[in-house]
Amino acid sequence: MVGFIVNEICSPLLYITLRGQAFPKAVIQSKMLKANIYMVENVLENMAKVDNIKDFRRYFISFLYNEVLIYHFNEGCESRNINEQIGRDLGYGIAV
Repeated sequence: MVGFIVNEICSPLLYITLRGQAFPKAVIQSKMLKANIYMVENVLENMAKVDNIKDFRRYFISFLYNEVLIYHFNEGCESRNINEQIGRDLGYGIAV
């Protein structure tokens, strides 16, 4: 798994194709560098539930890319929600 991630980070290609869509190499590198062991474990657990994976490496990288996106999106939602709750509790207006 680590080899798959390192290959994506060190790829000589300018664009990397995931899910049929070309992404700039810098975008993929950024997401792969943000991945942690818990994300990889979650990806592997979910992949174990899927049958007939044709290209394990590509599927793993795509799934991990999505996992990193979802994790950071949810993390941002939690902090925004906390800020809104604090603002409501203290009577501050929240600028949207």
